[in-house]
Amino acid sequence: MAQTLCLVVGLLLSLVCCSAVPLAEFYPYGIDQGNLSVVRGLDVSSPNITLQIPFPFFGVKETILYVINHGYLSFEEDYNRYRAQDVYFDEDFSQKLVAGFWSDVDTSGTGIVWY
Repeated sequence: MAQTLCLVVGLLLSLVCCSAVPLAEFYPYGIDQGNLSVVRGLDVSSPNITLQIPFPFFGVKETILYVINHGYLSFEEDYNRYRAQDVYFDEDFSQKLVAGFWSDVDTSGTGIVWY
């Protein structure tokens, strides 16, 4: 009984204490900030972006990347497919990704991916 009460009180406190992050706390973004956007669609990416400072990635200093609308960065090629249920990488794990957010995003109708 005491454990159940503690669990309920803990859940209620977490609801009271936690709320959405206000938009003002995000970094400014958009056209006014000089950002570019990925074209709208399904399985789309930015053109290749040449980095001014190489990005160290498992011993290799990458100098080109693509921003993919599915929430990740890809190095060396425009790899814009989404397949969460399958093995995503080649057998030799040659595909280089940084996935901060990985989902099947379709920006055909709404939504903009800024970079």
